Amino acid sequence: MVVGILLIGVHFLVWWGVLPQEGRTPQESVGLITFLGVRGPREVWTLTLILVGFGAWVATKSLWAGALIAWISLMSAYQILWVGRPFVFIFYDTFYAVALISFFVFSKRLHAEMMARVLLFIALINVFWLPLQHWEIDPIWHQIRPEELKHNWRFTGWLDNNTNLVHYLAMTIPLASVLSWWLVIPLAIPVLLATKTLPIVAGIIGVIVAKRWWAKRFRPIVLALFGLAALYIGILDPPRFSGDGVRLAVFRDSLKVQAQCPNGLVFGCGPGSFKQVFVRWLIKTDHNLGTASVRNRQTGKHVQQKRFPTHTEIYHHPSSELLKAVFELGWPVLFIITGWLMWMCRKIARKKSEKWTNAYMGASVVFMVTMLGYQPFAVAPLAVSGLMVLGILEGRIGK
Repeated sequence: MVVGILLIGVHFLVWWGVLPQEGRTPQESVGLITFLGVRGPREVWTLTLILVGFGAWVATKSLWAGALIAWISLMSAYQILWVGRPFVFIFYDTFYAVALISFFVFSKRLHAEMMARVLLFIALINVFWLPLQHWEIDPIWHQIRPEELKHNWRFTGWLDNNTNLVHYLAMTIPLASVLSWWLVIPLAIPVLLATKTLPIVAGIIGVIVAKRWWAKRFRPIVLALFGLAALYIGILDPPRFSGDGVRLAVFRDSLKVQAQCPNGLVFGCGPGSFKQVFVRWLIKTDHNLGTASVRNRQTGKHVQQKRFPTHTEIYHHPSSELLKAVFELGWPVLFIITGWLMWMCRKIARKKSEKWTNAYMGASVVFMVTMLGYQPFAVAPLAVSGLMVLGILEGRIGK
């Protein structure tokens, strides 16, 4: 009844021209003005109210997940009706986000031990596939994507590139440490060989949490682990977070571009907008940085092109899910994320130590660290497995 009344009210407002039909439409979206006559806003508001209603229902299962769905849906409507962003790409990303959040809520019902064994089984299949790729006797990937294997390094498993693989393996290591240390060894070797700082550090933190090694008697072990990790990474692959300033430039310029969006600090630039708005700014802005030599992958020849703050790379993602959420949904989304984390921490503090709860705490911490410095929601296997881990943890501590 309430939804019906709201729909009728919105339809009348749109019909009589009370709500803006064009908004501050950017030049690239002028062609959408006729689409947003009367039928467009009605469709947008109908979908938005349905999604907000769904978010309200999800809130009965998981308060903060429902709040996130509602906020994403309202930000979609704002960007389409008041800013004039393209209709399709915003709702495409909105439905993707809603589907992932819904899967997270559904995951609370899954059996912890069984799903841990499933995730570890998938991880071990990937590990045992690596020698086949290294020796070029892999009967599948070397046939259908040989060039990509060369570009992304040989050890990719079934996750398309090496970085995706080691982030997935790092997340499963805390689960393996609870079952058997012998399972940790084959999972840790590819992570160490990749010499990528974030998965190594995240994996160590995850094991510390899963095994509850923050107790005083375990502190020498913890310090030794971090010391060995720092030595290993520092010798073989020193962290290049600042390096030539590329990653820091993406972080800094993302916030700069977001502030230029209409009311961007509060409403963000819209779901899915980073790959549109940031890239457009990167390409069209005169950065006065001269040119850079770039190797053409098809011809192998080097050509000169405009130098960006990100050197020669065009970033479609800031490599931080938290920063992406702020960019697309505004700074208020931090309240939802912080509220959810505080609720989780309070529940965990009251929960007695239990084998699988501890294991999923460790795996969840790894996935959270991954979200801070990578883009798991842009990689379907990482998104699904990570949200499954978080969902199972919330289900266990919520009991």
